[in-house]
Amino acid sequence: MARDLAALTITEPPSRLLDAALERLAPGAVPTTPRPADKTRALAAAWAHEQARLAMQEILDREARRGALRRDLPRPLLAWLLIAARDALAHEPPDALDERVQALGRFLRD
Repeated sequence: MARDLAALTITEPPSRLLDAALERLAPGAVPTTPRPADKTRALAAAWAHEQARLAMQEILDREARRGALRRDLPRPLLAWLLIAARDALAHEPPDALDERVQALGRFLRD
């Protein structure tokens, strides 16, 4: 997921960057990693999760520079919330995904 998010900073225009990143949160957009059973896998999964959070934070930093991001919450926290939202979206009914992703976008821009 981190690579996918980082690639967006190159391929998407600034006005579309955050929406494209939010679209990647929907289940099926990027394969999820199953919960690991041993320490090595757990560390690898945690590292991948952190890389995804950092990539999302880079996208949020770019949005903030454009003046298109809410200012009352720190960007590291917003990035963490979005990665956590990705896990929650996996449990939502498919017909509700677009609405949930749009709500995340409104939340970030308020």
